[in-house]
Amino acid sequence: MVDYLLAGAGDARRLLQHGVSPQNLGSIVAGVVMDSCVYVTIFDRAELLQRTGEDAALAEQLIALFLAEAPPLVQTLQHASAQHAFAAAHTAAHTLKGMAATLAAPALRTAAAAAEHAAAARLELPLEQAGEHVQHAWVALLQLLTATPRHENSDRG
Repeated sequence: MVDYLLAGAGDARRLLQHGVSPQNLGSIVAGVVMDSCVYVTIFDRAELLQRTGEDAALAEQLIALFLAEAPPLVQTLQHASAQHAFAAAHTAAHTLKGMAATLAAPALRTAAAAAEHAAAARLELPLEQAGEHVQHAWVALLQLLTATPRHENSDRG
């Protein structure tokens, strides 16, 4: 199953204007930009299973570990973004980006990468905006991971 997070194309343009590379905008599904929307994958269970060698138990362990360790990072990033605490925001965003990439959660990885870049460049407004995008991507991913039965065949038709 692949789910999508909808973000304004203006947000993508602003990130590009502030130096985020197109590659760091993440897995924009088939590069589709329609009217004013960009579709980004929230979570790709098939990719996670592929990464774990189709080991559903290992995938479950990774999801559980992510759900245990990500919330404090998201909270730290939110606070640091609002306070313009660039070093703390950079560290939290970098760690969250890696965790999201490992989990096959491109929307969160993309938002965290934007926050990481904004923090490194000491850009206050882009950091605040990226922090908001991280929060939206986190909520979407959390809802998806906690609402969906996560056994091996749950996403296969």
